[in-house]
Amino acid sequence: MTVVASTPQPVLFVGGALSCLQEADEPCVVMHTDGGRRKRLGVGGRVCMLTGRKKFKGFRRSYSEKKNIRYWRPNTHWKAMWWEREKKWVRLYISARAIRAVDTYGLEKMARRAGLDLYAWCKPHWEPGSRQPLALKVGYTAQALKDKRLWPDYIAKLNKGAALADVMPGPLRPDKPLPWKLRKSNKNPPTPPKSLKVNVMERASVSNAV
Repeated sequence: MTVVASTPQPVLFVGGALSCLQEADEPCVVMHTDGGRRKRLGVGGRVCMLTGRKKFKGFRRSYSEKKNIRYWRPNTHWKAMWWEREKKWVRLYISARAIRAVDTYGLEKMARRAGLDLYAWCKPHWEPGSRQPLALKVGYTAQALKDKRLWPDYIAKLNKGAALADVMPGPLRPDKPLPWKLRKSNKNPPTPPKSLKVNVMERASVSNAV
């Protein structure tokens, strides 16, 4: 009888951000990214994190002057940029124009224009302080457009030695709005039927009789 020692096999969880070894002693932990960090910043997809450049629609004319719809997309790639203050490399998803702008103005100035918290971005997504309280100023989502009016309170402490979430609390965001049907019913409550109306004098007389 031969005994074959079994070795732990790597297991990759679908939808998770961590692949670990399957062991009997320690269970594997799946760490989700909640749709992606760039998506929460308002620049999901092929959108530059420093300039906000994204695809735009146009037309192309054929030889017979027929109009065809087409899209122009920015030349975006993952690029490691050198951060002079912290003496480390920062991996960002930026366009070719943003690379030339960083060479001209510097990484911190471009991050200040875009509203990117470099200290929070360099942290792993499961650590506290890794999520910015506001979306990027160059974001195109609805939340990023709402956060533009809140940036004057946070811009003075952006990239000043610590993450924004560790220095200042996040803004008080309103709860999710009610559906339209409930809002309409609360604004115009239905009138009760006449049979349910009770007069104050009648109520007093009934109580005295009892």
